[in-house]
Amino acid sequence: MRISWHQFNIIGLSILLSGVEGFAQELPVETSSNTGKEKTSDYVDQTIQDEGLAPTILFGDSEDVHYDPTGLPHYLRVDGIASISKRSGSNDSNENGLSITSQFDTEHYGAFSINGVFRNEPSGQAGVILQRKLPFNNDWYANNGVGTLYSPSIDLARNQYRFYIPTFPIFGVSTELIHKDAVQLQFATGNPGLFNGLQLNAFSQLGGSITTGGAQWNISPQWQIGAQMVSTNDVSNTASNGAAFNQFFGLPSNTDSAKISGQSFYGSAAWHNEDTRIQGNILQSDLDYLSSATGIWLDAKKRTGRIVHSTGLFRLDPSLTWGYTPISNDIEGVYYRANYNTRQWLLDGGIDAVKSVSGNGTSGTLLTGSARYQVNQGLGIGGSATIRNAENNAQSSYIFADVLNRFGNGRAQIDYGAEAQRHQTRVTASQNWLVATGSRLNTAIYTEVENNDNQRIKHVGASLNGGSDLFNNLSWNGNLSYDKSSGSSSTRNLSANLDLSARLNNHWSLIASYLESKNKVTNPFIIDPLIQTQPTTEVTSGSALFFTLRYETRSGTATAPLGGATGSAAGSIAGYLFLDANDNNNPDADEEPAQNITVLLDGKFSTRTNALGRFEFPLVASGPHTIMIIADNLPLPWQVKDDGKTNIIVNTRETHYLNIPATRVK
Repeated sequence: MRISWHQFNIIGLSILLSGVEGFAQELPVETSSNTGKEKTSDYVDQTIQDEGLAPTILFGDSEDVHYDPTGLPHYLRVDGIASISKRSGSNDSNENGLSITSQFDTEHYGAFSINGVFRNEPSGQAGVILQRKLPFNNDWYANNGVGTLYSPSIDLARNQYRFYIPTFPIFGVSTELIHKDAVQLQFATGNPGLFNGLQLNAFSQLGGSITTGGAQWNISPQWQIGAQMVSTNDVSNTASNGAAFNQFFGLPSNTDSAKISGQSFYGSAAWHNEDTRIQGNILQSDLDYLSSATGIWLDAKKRTGRIVHSTGLFRLDPSLTWGYTPISNDIEGVYYRANYNTRQWLLDGGIDAVKSVSGNGTSGTLLTGSARYQVNQGLGIGGSATIRNAENNAQSSYIFADVLNRFGNGRAQIDYGAEAQRHQTRVTASQNWLVATGSRLNTAIYTEVENNDNQRIKHVGASLNGGSDLFNNLSWNGNLSYDKSSGSSSTRNLSANLDLSARLNNHWSLIASYLESKNKVTNPFIIDPLIQTQPTTEVTSGSALFFTLRYETRSGTATAPLGGATGSAAGSIAGYLFLDANDNNNPDADEEPAQNITVLLDGKFSTRTNALGRFEFPLVASGPHTIMIIADNLPLPWQVKDDGKTNIIVNTRETHYLNIPATRVK
């Protein structure tokens, strides 16, 4: 029997609510109005800036705007999107359709985040209802979801330093029960798929099914144990790109691995105290077309004074997988890292020694080291070097100086890289400009000389990243990169994404978005690690012009925005998550965005980064908040610092902008 998208949403929501009612009957919810709510202090307006503040439109104080003050607060946004696209190497494909976003809190049933995409050209849809922090008696709470979502993952699986255990995008249901942050019970089932699109990020099913389950028990303040299982049945090999899948595992090119079925198991135990953490991991997989495989690795971290030591050893059999996803395999070895940090010095370095288990894979040694010295308040200097000793020997290095100047903060950097017959030298000057509140501007220019197999190529380029409120009701946001090469090969490249947003009134806005993407001839030289990693972003060449008509409405108690209490004022949060290839913490235009990454506000409200790495929480209470990046599907060697958490303060009637870098494991 075939079930339509509309029927699935109705059935899934009915199951979700009936499950809540059933569970609530067994574990009655407290009737106190404070149940499940975090205590927050009343808002006190301590400072109000006289200039640069747009008039508040959050609570519909205009007489000609209908505002319903009854009920609990919620937020709803509906985007009607039309586009014109041109893509190289494929037929032009315009994205036209609707996007719906809603977030609201409840008194007894947690916080809800609802997102939906209905795309009629090309055909596609995606939608999810997420419920977080549903409270029960005895300090239990639940996180539930139905629709297009990512499978849950226990904390031990997320706490990985060198090896990546991905989560799976599915069209199905998931649930997670948590007790006092000491017990996690997880389950998810559905049809696996892939997200695709730019502004309208729809979901394409791969066929087959996948079921995951997991549990973690924090036995004591020092000990944690956990396990996860995943079972796949007839998943299309499109998930891994059939030819690439066969090549990754050394299968004959004519192997008909069109459908993938099998099981994988992951188990982990960890011990930690204030200064030391040791975690042991085991992963086993049994997949069609491949022999059974086992991976074992041990990670340890210890702080001694100002030095943090990280070390580990590992052995991963050939053909090791997690679900239908290839992961690092056919390697054994050790690694060591050390990091020293003071107010003036930042030193780190390490070594990877890797050997192929089968003798047919990668073997070698990778050495890394970097240093930064803060000379004074206005000057910081440093550098880095990497050496790979393997079948393909390679070296790379850079030196830089960060200078605080009257216009903001600038950096000058020189990069050098060499591999086989390829040599590159690049000089870059970047500036993070000091601009008015609510504005952001970062620029960079570079020149580069590349010698590739005795061919000399010169490159020059410039990039700009930023945004600002031009007037009270008009703003822009985006980045632009231009690259020109000359010599044995001559090209011109342009990469851009730009949003121009005009607010028509309290409910309606008009947004124009332009995107341009062309393959880059050159990028900063980066040595590939010896440990296999999966690609993070597939960049499509072409251009697109989007027009969005946006409707927004807010209702409920006007003085209680999301995440706030009665009496709270409100602002908003907008962010950009990017892969910081040059470790300067600034989003350069030639650096890739991190797309489809889950972002949490105060552990309750959920959203995802779009294809451009951007996310937004349009209405939140003024005051302190925590943004957390759930980087389950951000492959190593990329990671977000500080466990993905960023503490911010939102000011009244202002948008707090965040640039969050994902950095490479060193």
